[in-house]
Amino acid sequence: MTDHETPSSDHTERTEPVENAERLRRDRSRATRGRRAASGENLVAEQYAEARGARRRAVRRDQALKRYRKESARAKTGSSTRRMWISALAGVGALVVVGGIIGAHQVIDTAPVSLDTSARPASIPSAPSQSVCAPAPRLPAGAGEGEDVQFSPVSSDAATSINVAARSDLAGTIPGLTLRASTDSGVPEDADAQAGQDTEELSASQPEEVQQGEPASAGADGTPVRRALISQNSDALADEGIAGVIAAEPLGGSPAVVAGSSEFTASDGDLHGLSLSGCTPASHQQWLTGADTTIGTTSVLSVTNPSASAAAVDISLYDTDGPVAATGVSGITLAPDQTRSFVLGGLAADASDLAVGISSTGGAVSASIQHHRLDGVDPVGVDTIQAVDSLENRVVIPGIVVNPDNDTAGADPSLSIASPLADASVEVQIVDEDGVVAGAVPDTVDVDTATVSTLDLSELDTGTYSVYLVSDAPVVASGTGTTTDTGPDHEVSSVASAPALGFDQVVPFGSAGDSQLVFTAPEDAEVTVTPIDHEGEIGEDQTETIAANTSVPVSFDDDAAGVAISTDSSEVYAAVTTTSSQGISAYPVVGPQAAPAGAPVRIGW
Repeated sequence: MTDHETPSSDHTERTEPVENAERLRRDRSRATRGRRAASGENLVAEQYAEARGARRRAVRRDQALKRYRKESARAKTGSSTRRMWISALAGVGALVVVGGIIGAHQVIDTAPVSLDTSARPASIPSAPSQSVCAPAPRLPAGAGEGEDVQFSPVSSDAATSINVAARSDLAGTIPGLTLRASTDSGVPEDADAQAGQDTEELSASQPEEVQQGEPASAGADGTPVRRALISQNSDALADEGIAGVIAAEPLGGSPAVVAGSSEFTASDGDLHGLSLSGCTPASHQQWLTGADTTIGTTSVLSVTNPSASAAAVDISLYDTDGPVAATGVSGITLAPDQTRSFVLGGLAADASDLAVGISSTGGAVSASIQHHRLDGVDPVGVDTIQAVDSLENRVVIPGIVVNPDNDTAGADPSLSIASPLADASVEVQIVDEDGVVAGAVPDTVDVDTATVSTLDLSELDTGTYSVYLVSDAPVVASGTGTTTDTGPDHEVSSVASAPALGFDQVVPFGSAGDSQLVFTAPEDAEVTVTPIDHEGEIGEDQTETIAANTSVPVSFDDDAAGVAISTDSSEVYAAVTTTSSQGISAYPVVGPQAAPAGAPVRIGW
């Protein structure tokens, strides 16, 4: 047992150190874990601190980077600004140098530059003006409906003439003038071919600098010089039954002061009588009224294209009943310088009062109507109806000569009014030397659309009258005067409406008979007239006073072959009336072609 007990004591003694060792191990383990825990906490703290420091460093780095970028940007801007100012200063320096060369007094404008892009007229050279002189009256022979007319003279002493008057500039220079004949077939569309026609030089061509340069203000000695030219051409050019064309060069960049007339006289035959008409500029629209196609009366329409290009022409016809339907009156081609003629009786038969409208595309044209009447076998009048280039709401017809003592049926003095576009109510006022004539005609005439109305003037006393028309629609009108104081038993004069006179113009007189001017004005006016003799010598000025609403005839000495007219008044109208042993005739005074104002040009981008 002792043995047994002895081992037990030994075992107790042996377990105590083991327990102590185990406690020590556990303590060490706890200490180790504590140290490890403490160490982990410290690590976390260190890591946190390190991360926080990294973030702070990153923030500082970003801030530093931003500051760097800002400084860099400022540095670049400063460099660009310096470069800009250097360039600007260099430019200013250049401007200062240039400004110093041009003029030190000029100041550089630093305001923004503005560009005026509004349209302004660009100056263009003044072209030669052209006017067409109507063909001399002829009897048509072998004419079919709407076809061209071949003319043949019928009088033993028929005489024709184209009369021209021109005035110089203040240096005494006469513009270059030519007169050429149109043809019944025209010429090619070629200026050289046109120039090579049957052409007569009336005055020498002027140098280009005289034509297009500054207007002359005086002659070589510093004194203003006035000269004139009178030309009466009775050669074969006017005897061919076709139109003549007057071409006038400009002077000082403006159209020449020139005018012409076509004259016909015959003391026997069917065309016994006197006819004068003014030479007129061509246009793309022409209107005529007062034609007659009743039995015993022949009316022939002539259309001339004086331009260098072909013209396509349409003809419209109106009588007292309305528009007249006719064939072959549309798309008529006229070659350059071609004249075509049409018997109106073949287009509108038995019309006692006929109006004609002409429109063209391409070349501009000029139209006229020659008409004559027979009373059985006796001639009772020949004349030429002149065209106007527009319809108007206000129309003035000066120079209607009235001698109502005749027994010829249908040959009374009259007024013809056409309104192609709309119904018209037309106020009529007739004036003579003493003023307004009341009671002889109605105060108002109504004209239906596209019709012609005739107003009888046979109640007027013998005299020379002017007519004023005011309409609420555009109209065309003409007057027919009559007389029995000449060779034929009866003679007529057809006068178209007149435009207002220009400041300075001339008028040629016919070679046959006595010519006078008839002036009228709606308000008091003054006109200066200066006679010109056959040699072109200019006479003394004479001033004529035109009382408002009167018709004033002005006569001249026998040696006057033309007259120069000038007025400051805005509305004065005039006509030429001529009386001879062969008859009477009248035509309105038409001014020279207006100078071109220039082509509108707009600058932009």
